[in-house]
Amino acid sequence: IDPFMRVRFGGELDKTETVYANNDPMYYKTFRLGGSESKSTIYAPTDNNLLQQVNLQVFDEDLGGFDEDYIGMLFHKFVDSEVQTARLNSSGELEVVNNLGEVITDTMEPPRPVWQVLFEEEINDDGTTDCEGEVLASFQLIRISEDCKGKKLPEPPKRTRMNGSMPPPM
Repeated sequence: IDPFMRVRFGGELDKTETVYANNDPMYYKTFRLGGSESKSTIYAPTDNNLLQQVNLQVFDEDLGGFDEDYIGMLFHKFVDSEVQTARLNSSGELEVVNNLGEVITDTMEPPRPVWQVLFEEEINDDGTTDCEGEVLASFQLIRISEDCKGKKLPEPPKRTRMNGSMPPPM
């Protein structure tokens, strides 16, 4: 297959590149949704229980990008440990704090990825499904406070191969 993924959050959409002839692609991609730092188009309520879910869809590209086959999708609900806030400190410098209020700007680690099962939406007459699989993904949301609009956010932490420490498939 020639897979690629689309990611939606808060009405914004982004996608990965297509990895041709590969049933197990690896992307290591960070999506920065929400417009520029100065004018975010996504509203993230302060109550994490009210946050929208991330929708990740997997497709198989066909005919040089002119057609695509649906493979599956998942929805991800943010948990408190995945949500941080960018704010200005008392010196007027940008800092990122975790859900406990601890400053983590210089120690931010990429979230640990976990296996997430794709929805199986189509059941064939013989009981098999056309849409199955799982995705190893991690999610992180940095909420931008009003006083940080227009400030350059720190680059997201880089995720690289996990050197054998990848969690086993589900």
